[in-house]
Amino acid sequence: MVFTTAVWRGIVMALSYSFRLSEQEQRQLYEHRFSRLLAFTPFFAECDQPMFTAIDHISSNMVASRGAESLSDHSEEDNTYPEHRIQRLFTHSGGDSQILKRHRALVTLFLAAGYHRDREYDDRVGIYNPFNAGVWNWQDLHDHYYGILQSIPCPEMDEIFSYADVNDPSSYWTETRSMVPQSRT
Repeated sequence: MVFTTAVWRGIVMALSYSFRLSEQEQRQLYEHRFSRLLAFTPFFAECDQPMFTAIDHISSNMVASRGAESLSDHSEEDNTYPEHRIQRLFTHSGGDSQILKRHRALVTLFLAAGYHRDREYDDRVGIYNPFNAGVWNWQDLHDHYYGILQSIPCPEMDEIFSYADVNDPSSYWTETRSMVPQSRT
């Protein structure tokens, strides 16, 4: 199965029905590049059950941002390694290991960039942040994951979501404000 606009539209429709999204939220989800990356990867990497995997990963991400924020926020338990808190977004059965490695690096870098961007806000309102706690070093994380992205070129993935999107404010959930926890806006 190939990832097409029609497939993406079908995924958005299924999620819209399941999450009872308004028309505006549905439109926002359709335009949200990070969600599209989560849907694209299992298809492009030729994983088993790409449709199910795409819906599962986007659903997990939406639940973490719609009502279960306090359960999914970073905690000291997640300090083990940067991918720990988001490992459920990396459950792919089969597939091209290099594409999946690149996906993992891009998603993790996106997460880390968000924490790095939110340091001052998190400190001000008392949200745990691994950079503020001195557990993570931005330059080390950036260099490691950026190195992986550079070593595994994938223009098809970059068309959906690229390194440039990692620090682009429009890539964050602010694009889908109704899906973002209010404390992060």
